[in-house]
Amino acid sequence: MQVTCLIVDDDPIIRATVREYAERSGFFAKILDTESPYDALKMIPQENVDLLLLDIEMPEMDGLELLGALNPAPLTVLITSRDDKALDAYEYGVVDYLVKPIRYPRFFTALQRAQSYWEARKTAPEPMTEPADNQSFFIKSNGQFVRVRLPEVLYLEALADYVVFYLQNGQQYIVLSTMKTVAEKLPPNFMRVHRSYIVNLDNIDAVEDAEILIGKRRVTVGNTHRADLMNRLKMF
Repeated sequence: MQVTCLIVDDDPIIRATVREYAERSGFFAKILDTESPYDALKMIPQENVDLLLLDIEMPEMDGLELLGALNPAPLTVLITSRDDKALDAYEYGVVDYLVKPIRYPRFFTALQRAQSYWEARKTAPEPMTEPADNQSFFIKSNGQFVRVRLPEVLYLEALADYVVFYLQNGQQYIVLSTMKTVAEKLPPNFMRVHRSYIVNLDNIDAVEDAEILIGKRRVTVGNTHRADLMNRLKMF
């Protein structure tokens, strides 16, 4: 993955360790680092940062506040000493979530995940067409327009400027669009359940605590959407 990454962490030892891991991976053409989230806000657009390796707990501004200030944010892997921040972190559509102390094999797995998103973004199809019959739409893929049937869509995931459609057969389609724009084209049985997810209510298998089980996958439900989901599913 020949891209630029920026490491943001106020701990010099952790910052040096993450830099060494990033260099060892061979994924990056340029590796930058800073202890200041305020400096990061300037560096991200100036350096065209593609991947952010971001600490959460920092005194000036925490990592989630930094992400909230970015529009759009680069692909982001969060790094933290607390495992209780995972649900909050995924509200921001991060690629992965690493808990300190970081081990290289786990770090490398996170980079592989980021690489798959990066490659998908480079070859993202054109935006979806308006569903003409509320049952299907077309996406351009490999030089042709492919029909995607809405009943076969499990859920959608927001990823920076893209939306990923996950289908029952394991197929994935990536659309260059915002979640808001796509949501406006979907029928009523599709519901926003999280900042990063829209689910097909007809395909939900179960609801467990703060997660939806759908097609053998787990999708997080945001706190602000939970009551509405319970009402929509007519749960008693």
